[in-house]
Amino acid sequence: MTALQTQIAEAELHPSAPRADVLEPLTAELTLQQPWNYLLVPLIVLGGSGAALIAGGWLLHDFPQQALWILSLALVVALGAFAACVSLRYRLRWARPVAALTTLLIEIRKGHLPIESLRNEPPHLQLLAGEIRLLLQELRHEKQAASELQMSIQHRLDRQTDQLQRQMGTLRRAAMHDPLTGLYNRRIFDAYLPRIVDQAVADKTELCLLLLSVENFQNFKVELGHEAGDDLLRNIGQIIRSTIDANQPAFRNEGEEFVILLPGATADNTRRVADRLRSLVQELAAAHRTSPRVELAVGIALLSESPQPTVAALFRRATEELHRRAAINPATALRKPA
Repeated sequence: MTALQTQIAEAELHPSAPRADVLEPLTAELTLQQPWNYLLVPLIVLGGSGAALIAGGWLLHDFPQQALWILSLALVVALGAFAACVSLRYRLRWARPVAALTTLLIEIRKGHLPIESLRNEPPHLQLLAGEIRLLLQELRHEKQAASELQMSIQHRLDRQTDQLQRQMGTLRRAAMHDPLTGLYNRRIFDAYLPRIVDQAVADKTELCLLLLSVENFQNFKVELGHEAGDDLLRNIGQIIRSTIDANQPAFRNEGEEFVILLPGATADNTRRVADRLRSLVQELAAAHRTSPRVELAVGIALLSESPQPTVAALFRRATEELHRRAAINPATALRKPA
């Protein structure tokens, strides 16, 4: 094994190392070989032509004209045979191996053959094939590293996107829901009520509205504390969510006041929901033994019974019904939506 082949073998074992020490000897060796191969043919042709001229000059004096023509023809045939031999040698030594190497590289690029297939090239092409093999191996490693980097970046982007979506969902929920009870907040109520009233009027369907007020809540907080009051409201919010259907939105209006919308419900269905809520809150309040005991006051309003099919008229009728049934202090009554 020559020193140059040893350097190429070392470069194959360490493809990431600098290859200037391999390329420079390779360039030098090719530079020395190629001029000799190209100068060999002209030297032979010149030598043969000189010999032919000398022989021709000698034959002009000593041989007849017929022999001179025969000799010229033989010389032409010899030169043609020599040119054919040179062409055949070029085809066998360079053209055919280079074409085979090109076909092999195409198959390697397509992935049909491994890069190691370049080890079976002729001796005079092994240096070139070795360099090509090293370049392909480096390209493979770089492509693999780029693919891994792209997968890592995509994984990070997907993870960050999921985190952002979760955060956006949390923020959206926080903007729409009351943090204590989990019900929709007053802002959503003010935006949603006009639309659902207009929809009911357009579809000529019934719309029922329940106004809920927790009576004696302030006394409850004075006796048991602010945290106990928050727990009570939180439990009432859970009772409301577990009692109504998915198409019946519930809202925390302000303080201890709540609103439930029942689209398409009848008066009897609305009263059953109201009685169920009063009963559950009464059971919840019985466990605290406060005096006076917490109770749930309910006002019911139907859009079909409202003097006018508007938000203000519907809300006003529910407030009046709440006052009439529970006889609560008007200072604690629900305020009209904006």
